[in-house]
Amino acid sequence: LAFSRVSMRPDGFGNYDGLPPLLERGPAWSIVTSARPKKPRAIPVRDAGMHAARNLAILIRRLGVRIAAPERGRRPQHARLLRSVRSKPVEELIEDMLLYSNNQLAETLGLVTSTRLGLRAENLAQSAEILARAVTGRIAADWSGLDVRNHSGLSPRTRASAAQLMALLRYGLDRHGLPELLAASGWSGSLERRLNDTGSALRVWAKTGSLDFASALAGYLLTDDGLRLFVIMTAEEKRRRTYDAMEVPTIAIRREADEWEVRARGLQDELVRRWLAGIR
Repeated sequence: LAFSRVSMRPDGFGNYDGLPPLLERGPAWSIVTSARPKKPRAIPVRDAGMHAARNLAILIRRLGVRIAAPERGRRPQHARLLRSVRSKPVEELIEDMLLYSNNQLAETLGLVTSTRLGLRAENLAQSAEILARAVTGRIAADWSGLDVRNHSGLSPRTRASAAQLMALLRYGLDRHGLPELLAASGWSGSLERRLNDTGSALRVWAKTGSLDFASALAGYLLTDDGLRLFVIMTAEEKRRRTYDAMEVPTIAIRREADEWEVRARGLQDELVRRWLAGIR
């Protein structure tokens, strides 16, 4: 039950088994339909409390104890608190989210933030819109065309320009010490095994982002002449439209998307290496 995630494993017959069992069919269920053959996929659980209760009931039944299915109820008025657990500070959670590119944590933090702003959102799209308005109202930039559908960016409908991402990088640098929260090339997080050569290691602090047939890298370059900001966005729009038109993406196009991603990352890394060499 760690991190409220379930590992979905294909059984070879078009079905998927969850470990622990997944008994809900929330928005993340669509991820299962595009899981790579013979490759488990970890997906987030929407209702972590009920998920834990259902799986606890399963374990109890396996011990031979008869127990009814759990139902959501109200806490008794005189219930005694046995223990409480507080999360890490928000800044540390944000660092974990950025370092390991954790989409579930991004969605959770986004939902909490929109609630703290005092506006009620019925779904992820509304919550993302609330945050987008709050952010664009604080940062002077041309925000035309910005379209944010959730907090993780995992939507083919999301749109943002390189200039808009650059504005966010500047704001994060000036106000929140963003570089120190990001993965470092050749050292940590999603960049641990990238840009790890002598001329690049520990000189790139950035955030990765990818969908099938779309890939980006944005962040900061540490050069002998000072700090530089950069944004690289690559996409194969025609193949992405073909991918989106499929009810269930084929094995062939999923393999093609994986191969495309390898090439896109190679291009990003080569550009960064050249910039570092040229700036020096």
